[in-house]
Amino acid sequence: MIYSFVLLAFVSFFQQTFGCKWSSLAAALSAFSCVSAYNPGTSWRGGFAAVKEDGSVVSWPDNVPSHLSDFMKSGVTIYSTGSAFAAMNASGAVATWGSSSYGGDSSSVSEFLKSGVTAIYSTGEAFAAMNASGAVATWGYSSYG
Repeated sequence: MIYSFVLLAFVSFFQQTFGCKWSSLAAALSAFSCVSAYNPGTSWRGGFAAVKEDGSVVSWPDNVPSHLSDFMKSGVTIYSTGSAFAAMNASGAVATWGSSSYGGDSSSVSEFLKSGVTAIYSTGEAFAAMNASGAVATWGYSSYG
């Protein structure tokens, strides 16, 4: 599938450019076909996330935290900032990971993100989530969100 080829090309580029060890990722990518791939922009950290055909999620160089593994199996949509990811499931619950200052730590709005989120927006450094009533919560780098 084309996504697997593109992701493997990114792996090769980062390995050659930054000396990253991506061999385990390359092996994992060969075992499935991606439905969607996400790159959090022009971050110096780089990184990618992919939603697999079975609905589960993989990310690198930072793996999806193990405490989110069940959440990620529920079929999610991924959003990103420059160094963090947010995943929203069908009930509108949101989970985050990555650099805490770029939105990977959403503990300040955890109650808002438990369910009912209808949309997520992001800048390079922050996230905003909106629920059905139009209320909005933001987290990440406060100057950008």
